[in-house]
Amino acid sequence: MLPDQIEHLMNLKCVCFQNYNSQKVAAQEAPVPAEQEKENRKAPSVTFSSPSDSPASKSEPPKRRVFMVTGVQEQDLDHMNMVVTNLGGRMSKLKHFDPEATHLVTSSPSRSEKLLASMAAGLWVIHPQYLLHSSKAGRFLPEEGFEWGNSSAIQHTHSVLVACQRAREMATACHKWRLKAAFHGCAFKNFKAMLLGAPVKTAAFERMIIAGGGEVVPFG
Repeated sequence: MLPDQIEHLMNLKCVCFQNYNSQKVAAQEAPVPAEQEKENRKAPSVTFSSPSDSPASKSEPPKRRVFMVTGVQEQDLDHMNMVVTNLGGRMSKLKHFDPEATHLVTSSPSRSEKLLASMAAGLWVIHPQYLLHSSKAGRFLPEEGFEWGNSSAIQHTHSVLVACQRAREMATACHKWRLKAAFHGCAFKNFKAMLLGAPVKTAAFERMIIAGGGEVVPFG
């Protein structure tokens, strides 16, 4: 669990962000000679399909699911690991955020490093029932019905969200940032950050910034 100051990441005096917006430069075409222009008018128009438009390029194999867990009972971990492995996924062994992760499983959203970094990266943050139902189906199911903050998952998340306002806020943020990442990029896209302090104290912040598409630059 990170310190309470993590809530104020964007306001910390020890973190200096610079947002570099990319600039679009229009390339000017060289004028076409008059003779060449006449030849172009005579030539028949031929349309070539782009490689990105071909069916083969669109049928890329799905990325292997890598699951992290936080806020889950210790006795449930072995069963979760078995389910994920049997369905072709992998459980992360790291105690902190795993940059290879695609999903975070939690029984209640909280301000842990794993959850905050998952939000920054736009990962799926899902209820443990997702793995139970996927195991019964024999395949990984669509995540929407088990995602924290998604109205489609209310049957699984309702009891926690009603009991805890903080969990409601975190769940809403999980869903919001996943959608933003899918359409507009991760939370720290185009950010450069300079962290001041001992590495042991700034390591978690660095992992979160990098997870969100940002860059940490050396001081000085």
